[in-house]
Formats: sequence, structure tokens, C-alpha cells
Amino acid sequence: MRYVKNSERYSYSYPAFVILFNLGMRIGEMAALTWDDVNFKENTITINKTVNRYRKSRLRLYYGGGFSQKQNVYPQRCNE
Repeated sequence: MRYVKNSERYSYSYPAFVILFNLGMRIGEMAALTWDDVNFKENTITINKTVNRYRKSRLRLYYGGGFSQKQNVYPQRCNE
């Protein structure tokens, strides 16, 4: 993570890596997030959809399908 954080090329994506690794979220779940899924008052992110790519040309957005997950998000300091 230190490499990503300090890299001139990748440092813009550091917050995404922190979310992915700390919450165990899949890339497709993070790509499907909207601001409506983020609740700053309760410190939660609701994961209820995912994005899948098939054959590099089509993107599909899947909602629910019987799963919905809330992740509590607590402020953390990354001392790396």
C-alpha cells in the first residue's frame, strides 16, 4: 500500500485500495457504488449491486439477486 500511496502514477487510486482491502469489497461492487449507498451519519456503505464485464465490450449492472450487505466504516489512520 505504501507504493500505491507514494506513487506519482497510482496515488490517485489510494482511497479505492483502502476501501477494497479494509472492507473486503470486490472491484465490481465498488464500481457499482453510488452516493446513495454511502451513509455518513451511520458510517455505513450499503453493497447491493455489482458490475460485471463480459467479453471486454459489454458491462452489466446486477442489482440484489437476494444479497444486500451493509459494511460499517470507521475512520482509520493508515500508518504505513
